[in-house]
Amino acid sequence: MRTANATGVQASLAVIASAVAFCVFFGAGPLFAQWATELPTPFSINAARPDGVSEARVKDRYMWPSCPKGRFDYDVSYPRGMDNGGPVDVAVTAVAQGYIASFKEEGDSWYTTLIRDCDPEFSAYVLTSTNRISASPYKASSGVYSVLFSKSGETGGAHGYFGFETVNFFSDGLPVSLRRLFPDPQRSLPRLWSAIFAGFCRDHGTAPHFYGNHPCGRGVPPLPDPLRNLSSGLDAAGHMLLTSLGLSVIMGPYEGYSFGEGAQYVDIPRDELLSMGASPAVWR
Repeated sequence: MRTANATGVQASLAVIASAVAFCVFFGAGPLFAQWATELPTPFSINAARPDGVSEARVKDRYMWPSCPKGRFDYDVSYPRGMDNGGPVDVAVTAVAQGYIASFKEEGDSWYTTLIRDCDPEFSAYVLTSTNRISASPYKASSGVYSVLFSKSGETGGAHGYFGFETVNFFSDGLPVSLRRLFPDPQRSLPRLWSAIFAGFCRDHGTAPHFYGNHPCGRGVPPLPDPLRNLSSGLDAAGHMLLTSLGLSVIMGPYEGYSFGEGAQYVDIPRDELLSMGASPAVWR
């Protein structure tokens, strides 16, 4: 098991977040042509990818004649061709369309925040919102696929934002839940939590905010709430990403410890997961 600070991703995501979008565009291209290449964990860098995947990309800009210095941009990339248009592609596209619909709704309402800032007295002030979602696809086995979505943007605050969301699907398009990953959760989840807690405690005095800030060095605390909902997807349990190498637990900066420390992660190898009772079928 390896754990580390992933502050390098902060700078790369800030660069991604500065991209300017002018139109709506759908396109396909080589896998890494326009995709995020700075990834937060060794597993996310080195794990197997599905063959023949291309990029779909949608971007748009909202502007208003009555407030020309106000602007709302979004840019969403996601993989297609993960299973040649099958159930996994349908499920991943639905997730991406959810992002796009949310951005469209935000864009439609963004003008209401511009009233004060369009006042001539604030002529030097420009209010923009730039939002970017990029993706990295993985193939844990012939029966399990996953995508790591990286979210970043600038909305006028002191810091930009960035974070992560993961989706993990069986080949039938159904999400991988804690219960389906660990058929005997009462036996397995305490062991998983022990590995997660120990991994984060190697470099910190507490568990991440996401898991309740429990202090290290006093034994493993009780199972935290995110690991108690057995029917939830793995994202809700800690932005967990299944790959051919194992399982990554990925925290954004505010879910982990602080903006300054950046993203945090724990990689748990496949063999260790199997010893906890993970379903062998995930990696067949």
